Order: sequence, then C-alpha cells, then structure tokens
Amino acid sequence: EPVEDITFLETLMRVRFWLLFFSLAAGEGAGLMVLNNMGQLVKALDAGASELQPVCVSLFSISNAIGRLAMGQLTSAKFLPTTRLLVAALVWAGLAYALFALGEGRFALLLAMPPLGFGYGCLWSLQPLLASELFGLRSYGKKYGMLALAAVAGSTPLTEFVAPTFYEAHADKNGWCVGSDCFRGSLYIASLTCFIGAMLAGFLDLSLRQEGETSSS
Repeated sequence: EPVEDITFLETLMRVRFWLLFFSLAAGEGAGLMVLNNMGQLVKALDAGASELQPVCVSLFSISNAIGRLAMGQLTSAKFLPTTRLLVAALVWAGLAYALFALGEGRFALLLAMPPLGFGYGCLWSLQPLLASELFGLRSYGKKYGMLALAAVAGSTPLTEFVAPTFYEAHADKNGWCVGSDCFRGSLYIASLTCFIGAMLAGFLDLSLRQEGETSSS
C-alpha cells in the first residue's frame, strides 16, 4: 500500500518528495556526467586513444540493464524497504566513483564501467517504484515525469561546469587532456554528490520509519 495516494500538487508540497528528488539527482546526475563525457574520458585514460569507447559504452549499458533487473528482484523479494535500497544504491555508486578516481590507465577504465553502470541502473529501477509507493498512483504520470527531471537537474552542473573545469585545468595549449588528472576531480565530486544523495535518502527512510512508528502507536 502507498504511504499516501495524493495529487500531483500535493506531492510537490511534501518534503519527502524533494528528499527523493535530490537523492536521485545526485546519483543519476553523476551517471550522466560519465556518459556525456565518455569520449574524452576514454581518451584521457587510454593515452589519447579512443578504441575502447564502444567497449566502455557497452559495459556500462549491459551493467545498467543488470542493475535494473537486480533491483527489481530485490524489491519484489522485500529484502529491504525500498528507501533503504535507495541508500544502498547511492553508497555503492559513491564508492565506485571514488575508486575510479583513484585508478589510472585503461584497466581502471574497464574495471570501473560495470559497477558504475550497475549503480546507475539500480537508481532508474527504484525511481518508479518509489514514486508509486510514497505518493500513490493518482496523477502518476506527472509524478514520474517530475522525478525524471532529477537526472537533468543533477547532471547539468556536473556536465556543464564541474567536468569542464577540471578537464581544462589540466589540458594542453590545444585544449586536449591526457592522463588520470583530467577527470579525477570530477569523479571525486561525483562520488561526493552520491554520498550526499545517500544521506538525503537516509533522512527519507528515517522519516518514514518514524511516521510508521507514530501511526502504529
């Protein structure tokens, strides 16, 4: 049963909606930053070569699909509350970005894509479930559409400002950057945003638990 079955406007007035929105923005925005900069990321970590780009995109995409399926199975099994699974997915993503930032070379690139794609897929699997569980099915299309904007809200500052700032800081006079430093700062910030998202998701889970305890007493 949903926590509430409320209208779209009522949903926008709930603090828990914005906790969910910014939690998703943090994780999905970080994933889109990697996807949007995949070409430059591959060249930077593979000594200027771009042959690995289709491989990396494939690894990310396959892991993304696996993450969606796996999270769907976990939610169906009632292994943990959905909000707690959101916390876990964001912590996973935060750790994956931090470890990626520490790596160097093409092997780090190839090893990083599966966990990054998996975490990204988990978030997209949880998003529609949380929309219906927390706010009901009334005006569900509007609610889901609004939550889908979280990815744009999260990716815009990372893709348009953070990634170019670090890349250009280490670029040569022709504007090209090769080496792990090109994206290291961006990946650390992506990791930080995921951990902040996990904290917001934790607040969401805590508020729901407290509300459940109050109603049961």
